[in-house]
Amino acid sequence: MTEALDLQGGERVLEIGTGSGYAAAVLAEIAAEVYTIERIGELAEKAASTLAALGYRNVHVVHADGTRGWAAAVAEVQERAMSAMASQIFAFSSCFVTRPPGVQSDP
Repeated sequence: MTEALDLQGGERVLEIGTGSGYAAAVLAEIAAEVYTIERIGELAEKAASTLAALGYRNVHVVHADGTRGWAAAVAEVQERAMSAMASQIFAFSSCFVTRPPGVQSDP
């Protein structure tokens, strides 16, 4: 999914479904900023803690329902969006999280 985003460096990426934070760390190595949403509080907290401990200052983790998007992240201008959740749910939420000419990647 990361490859499908065609990151060149400098993009701001929205990831829906943080999980362990692994994908966010991979994205953070290429993108300027990564905004990631996780609906399970314990996972969001653990991922945020791990990413911070590893020195990722350009990853922003929030505990929220990704199907509702992340208004604050949208204000930061997302050029790319990636989802680890079901495609049909992502299609619903992505309509207001990626600004044109954005790229979306989902399973």
